[in-house]
Amino acid sequence: MTTQENPLERYTILRELGRGAIGTVYAARDRSTGAVVALKTLDPALFSEPNAQLAELFLKNARSAGRLRHANIVAIVDAGEAGGTAYVAMELVEGESLRHLLDERPLPIARAIRIFDDIASALKSIRRLRPQLELLRCRADILWLKIRALNQHIHSSRAIQD
Repeated sequence: MTTQENPLERYTILRELGRGAIGTVYAARDRSTGAVVALKTLDPALFSEPNAQLAELFLKNARSAGRLRHANIVAIVDAGEAGGTAYVAMELVEGESLRHLLDERPLPIARAIRIFDDIASALKSIRRLRPQLELLRCRADILWLKIRALNQHIHSSRAIQD
């Protein structure tokens, strides 16, 4: 997609970051602020019948996520529809993906615990926003407790070794 083809005139597409089953993610510059964001666009074909509900759900979830404030959850800066394309603009986080880290080599246990501790913390934040998600709440609490216990075990084992 070139800048000329971009129906989202607020953004200048810099490069494609990834493509999936329902859309594409780009690095894009917000023309009004100059900020570089991750711009996720939904495939325009999904905005028409019989998939219109998917586009509505995409935007509803983006707006819900926009209310989240947590260090381990990317910030949503804009969401909407322009020129028949649903989109979400979010904080662009550079670096390796968790998938890349896991595929590359086994993670050292301490690093894995830090990552999963961050994930559990983010899940607890989501649960506070949507308390009706009881299953998520239970799983987040259990995951949180297991990670904390494992972390304490590792730290106490290190103290004994030192």
